[in-house]
Amino acid sequence: MALLIDADIIAYNAVSAVQNEFEFEPDVWQLYADIKEGRKLFAEKVDELMADTTQKDYLLCFSDPAKANFRKQLAPGLYKANRSARKPVGYWPLVTSIQEQQKKRVRHRPRLEADDVIGILATRDEGKHVIWSIDKDLKQLPGVHLIDGKEEGVSCMDADISFLTQVLTGDTVDNYPGCPGIGPVKAAKILQSAINANAHLSGDAVHCCWQAILNTFVAAELTEADALLQARLAFLLRVDNYNIETGKIRLWKPPAPLEHG
Repeated sequence: MALLIDADIIAYNAVSAVQNEFEFEPDVWQLYADIKEGRKLFAEKVDELMADTTQKDYLLCFSDPAKANFRKQLAPGLYKANRSARKPVGYWPLVTSIQEQQKKRVRHRPRLEADDVIGILATRDEGKHVIWSIDKDLKQLPGVHLIDGKEEGVSCMDADISFLTQVLTGDTVDNYPGCPGIGPVKAAKILQSAINANAHLSGDAVHCCWQAILNTFVAAELTEADALLQARLAFLLRVDNYNIETGKIRLWKPPAPLEHG
């Protein structure tokens, strides 16, 4: 049906590329952005992406500009608290003008990030869209992704492993820590060991691995609640996690404990 585009990234790159500075008066310098040129660069990037996909249309997914991001409410003073720098000059005027010009193609929701909007759309119309973003977080969404100019499938197993890896390793860009001392290599070993031990669960990576993740956090002198918070910060919302009519968010819940016997 459509190429789901992480429009935040394109807008940021476009307006960053059109920053200029000039000397307003001796020793007084100002920074300005050519928004018209920024819109042109934005449109060119969208055209480039559309040339690489089989989709005939696109949707521009934006984050809510308000600061009431639900993850910031889950972890106040932590989630994205490292982002002290302001947006580039002209970012919000550029976004506003694009949203006004392309109203029918724009998608955003209160308290949600563009990633969540994409996750909801992709899982609501499963198999009908292609996903594009340079953000690695999107790899936790199963389906077809546009990667380096080619459409590639991401299986449910690979998507879940991507999500679980972030629970363990955290994300320095979004400023949540994961489990101390666990990097990608250790995370891969922990997850693969759990999957091998629970092969009878037919590829349900989350069910296979959640207890191993809890054990890892406890071994690091943290709690199961710490692990759950990391998971909720990492998890991208899907259609079952968001009520479009009311805006109510259903936070990620861990699977039921494994039964042995």
